[in-house]
Formats: sequence, structure tokens, C-alpha cells
Amino acid sequence: MEEMDENSNKKECLFSFDRINKYYLFPFLAPIFCMLANFFLDLVRNKISDKVNNYDFLLSMFINFAYIFGGLIYFISFIRTKTEETKEHAIIHKNKNSLNLIYNKGLKKDKKIIFGILFLMSILLSIYIMCISFSFRRTVFDKRIFYLFFISIFSRFILKSKIYKHQILSLSLSFIGLIILFLPFLSKINNDDIPINIFNIFSAAFYSLFLVLIKYITYSYFLSPYLCLLLVGFFSLIITLIGFILYSLIKNNDLSYIMPKFDSIQNQLGITYYLYTFLSFLFCSLLQIFSFLVVYYFSPLLLVVTDIISPMLSWALGNIIETESYHDLFFNSIGYFIELIAAFIYNEIIICNFCDFNKYTKKCIEERQNKELNSLKMDENDNDTSYNSDVE
Repeated sequence: MEEMDENSNKKECLFSFDRINKYYLFPFLAPIFCMLANFFLDLVRNKISDKVNNYDFLLSMFINFAYIFGGLIYFISFIRTKTEETKEHAIIHKNKNSLNLIYNKGLKKDKKIIFGILFLMSILLSIYIMCISFSFRRTVFDKRIFYLFFISIFSRFILKSKIYKHQILSLSLSFIGLIILFLPFLSKINNDDIPINIFNIFSAAFYSLFLVLIKYITYSYFLSPYLCLLLVGFFSLIITLIGFILYSLIKNNDLSYIMPKFDSIQNQLGITYYLYTFLSFLFCSLLQIFSFLVVYYFSPLLLVVTDIISPMLSWALGNIIETESYHDLFFNSIGYFIELIAAFIYNEIIICNFCDFNKYTKKCIEERQNKELNSLKMDENDNDTSYNSDVE
């Protein structure tokens, strides 16, 4: 038997593939919705951005309302029931293990903590959204390279999460891929774009902390991800509106900047504008729902690693419409290919069977458990056989 096990280990391939669980479709749906939302938003922007002077304000409000609209799903009775059942099950489970629950230590104190975390998340989200809005006319580098760094740090200290070897391999490959993708970007940037790119580093840190706090507040305080989405979207809308009111008062000494004027261009928009707006809003709302669900059921890091599929799809679609230079096409093709492989490794679709990269994958953990169960059964059978022989 030992010789057979050794031979099977020797014949094991360097790479193997695992079937994707139906629940693992969630992480891959989020970047698809992200790509579709960005695609239709670009169509809307092309129609009105040069006709209105406050597109950044309109875009900020648009994204905030998408958060709120996505959070309205919380009021569906079935989802509320399931959320309460999950909370009650978690409370019972922790009570059985003799752990002190935050729910048993003063509800008023917990509500203050929850409100404080939600308010902090709303501020972080508002800064991030405003950064997106002000950078739409600039050449900016994809912030995912910063997400990988900041989320890893915040997850380690706030969530106390472990990062296994295959995940480290995935993050390393993703980092290399993003460095390669950075090379074509260098040829496009100018001096005017440098400040917004520097600010993007800070906004990436804020959004990374925002994603980690989603996991923390939903996991530690049993807050529904849909309710979290709704409340954060509502608070962020108010904060963003106050921010633009102050910006308008400082810049124009009035509120004209936050007053959209569509009367003069309404006849030029056409039905396609309203169709693009509706589709972009729908996909943007679905993006927020699935992003929160991925963070809730999996992890913020998984969302970010998988989300690289979104710019890859956008890049592929852009090349169908207009092919880029051979130089950019070469580096982008390699970069996105590496990112895709990294996403598959992190999601355990591709398993590396060397250097213990497969040790903590779900497939190998299940295989070890099955081997241990089989050995226990064999030991029990041997004990039963020896007992029966002794009786005889």
C-alpha cells in the first residue's frame, strides 16, 4: 500500500483543476456587472459630459443611489426572514460554546458602535466616489494594485484572517501582472494627471478599509449585508451632497454646481440616453449587491483578486471597437493573462500541486479528511476482528 501511495504521489500532475462550486459563481458575477455598468456609463458620459459642467456631481449621486437601490432588497420579506434566521443561529451557536455575545452586553452600546462603524464606512465611500467622479477626465492607473496591498494589511489586523500559501502565490502573480499592465500606462500619463493618481493611492486605502469593514460589521455584529448596503448608501449620499454643496459655495458662491440643467439639451439626448442610463443604473446596483455578498460570504481579498476580470473584459471589448497599438496590446495581453491565472488560483479552480501550495485548498482538505475517516474505519474493523477472534 505504501508503495502504491508513493507511486501515485509521483504521478500527480503539477497542476490540477477543480470543479467550481455554484456558490463560487458570485465572485465572477461581480466583475461582469462591473464591466457592463462601466460600458453603459461611458455611453451616457459621451452623450452629456461635454454638455453639462457638473458631470462629476451627477456621477457621484448616481453611484450613491445605486447603493441605496441595491440595499432596498433588504425589505423583501423572504430575505429579511433568512437574515434573522442566520443571526439567531449564530447567536445560539455561540451561546452553546459559552462565548459572550455583544448582543447580550447592552444593546444601546452595540447600536452606537454599529452606527459609528457605518458612519465611518460612509465617509470612506464618499471620498472614494468623489475621487472616481473627479478623475473621469484624467488618465489614471487601475487602483487594484493598491487594493491588494491595503486589504491584506487591514484584513490581517482587523479580521485576523490567515493567508495561505496558494493565496500568497496568487497575490504575487497578481502583483506581477499589474506591474506589467502599468507599463503601457506610463506612455499615456502627463504631468496634469500626477496629482489625481497620487490621490488615488489614498482613495484606494480608504476603499480597502471600507471593504474590510463590510466583512467586520456583518460578521461580528450579524448585520445583514443588504441593510449595510442600504444604510451606507444613504449616509454616503448625504455626506457627498454636503461635500458638493460646500464645493459649489466655495467655487461659485452659490448652489449652481449641484443644479443639473437638462432643459437645453433634453431634445438632443434621445431615447438611447434613457436606455443607457437605466441599464447602467441596473448593472451598477447589481454590482454593489454582489460585491457585498462576495465580501459577506467569502472575503474582501477574493473580491479584489477576482474583480480583475472586469477591466480585462472592458479592455477586450475596447479592442473590438478600436484596436490599440502593438506595444500596448502585447503588455496588456500578458498582464491580463497573468491576472486571470492568479484569480483562478485564488478561487482554487487551478490547484498547484507543488511546494505545498495545495495543502490548504478545499479539495486537498477534503481528501485528507476522507483518508482519515477511511483509516479510522479500517482500525475499527481490525479491532472488531481481533475482539471476535479473542472471544472465540
